[in-house]
Amino acid sequence: MKEKLLAIAFALVLFLPSHAAFASEKETITNLNLPAGQVDLQTLPLDFQDILAQRTAEINRYFEKIEELKIQTELAEKEVLEQNEFGTLTMNSLSNYNEVSSELEYYQNNSLEIVGLEKISNDVHDYIIQPLSTNTQASVSKPTVYYDNDSQSYVASTDWNWKEVNPDNNNKGRDGIGIHVAQEKISLFDSHVNSWDYNGNKYSPSNAKEGSANGYHIEFDDNSNGKSYSAHRGTSWMFFRWYDAKPVGKTVNFNSQYTHTWSGINITGVTVGVTSIGISFSGSGNNWKTTNYSAIKF
Repeated sequence: MKEKLLAIAFALVLFLPSHAAFASEKETITNLNLPAGQVDLQTLPLDFQDILAQRTAEINRYFEKIEELKIQTELAEKEVLEQNEFGTLTMNSLSNYNEVSSELEYYQNNSLEIVGLEKISNDVHDYIIQPLSTNTQASVSKPTVYYDNDSQSYVASTDWNWKEVNPDNNNKGRDGIGIHVAQEKISLFDSHVNSWDYNGNKYSPSNAKEGSANGYHIEFDDNSNGKSYSAHRGTSWMFFRWYDAKPVGKTVNFNSQYTHTWSGINITGVTVGVTSIGISFSGSGNNWKTTNYSAIKF
């Protein structure tokens, strides 16, 4: 009996340090000492770097899938409308449209089940403001915010869509997409952008990032690496934590902004400041931007 008790005691001695270390690692990930603004990922614990890398791939694929389903739904709807106009509508076309539109709706409304993102949907306003933009040219969605339990962090996403096909201002300039956070500072882990042309081909464009304690802006070129296309639609999102404590009971304003340039005009400077995203251009013409807002209570 004495030998058995000693063996149990020895096993507990071996087990407790590793258990304590695991608890310590979890606590370290939860209570990271993060700066305001862009975070140097190399300074983070290796375990958390691995979590971010894994979640980044999974979440990026989720937002890509939504854009792909939007494209498929638009094409299917176009086919149905054209066939209906000429009296050639088929059950196959209707079935295809119903299938892809239902899948799109499922992906948009089940982020928690699909990818583990809990949508924070209590937007207290529902309005669109588009300064310095022609509404018929493009739209950008108001930011959507999610909580990711795996990384104990937040995700904010947006997307854009050109409403018109205008060959005169399709490419030959740099574009930009960003999300701004007002009232509260954030610690920004990473930000991403993907775009699609009019034919549904996806591009991961070369880009330059501007991150701050109030969000990010990604500047990209749809005429680089030997590829010239039109950034017809796209999606962008960021991984972040609140710099201070979570703003419980507060309403935080987010705004998304998409900018397009053409005919030799370029973005020459971007600031993601306390009040807004500021963008300067190399000329006064051949550019436009569209903006959308959400106000979310936490």
